[in-house]
Amino acid sequence: MNFGAYDPVVTNRTADLDVTTNALAVSCTRGAPNVTVTLDLGTHAVGSTRYMSDGASHTLQYEIYTTSGRTTVWNATNSVSYSSTSLASSALPVYGRVPGGQDAYTAVSYSDSIVATVNF
Repeated sequence: MNFGAYDPVVTNRTADLDVTTNALAVSCTRGAPNVTVTLDLGTHAVGSTRYMSDGASHTLQYEIYTTSGRTTVWNATNSVSYSSTSLASSALPVYGRVPGGQDAYTAVSYSDSIVATVNF
């Protein structure tokens, strides 16, 4: 998932940066009912909050959600479900948000790695 540029100087400092993508492709056995996908909290999480890192000492908070309303965090407890109707991969929508108001960070690239677990 690419959030693009988060620039608190140029943009409204209180605005959230929301991104939606079909970046998670999953393939399962045809006809597998109730396939669930969970996500871990990533490499740089603090408690139950996800952070991206610039590789040094700076972090930027972000979150991934199960729906476009961005009310339920996608994690090991809250999964996304679907039914596999063919052997073809299914693209699951991923809803991300970088909360606004994070203006004490340097303008560099931030990243994180998340592991998806598919149960079927």
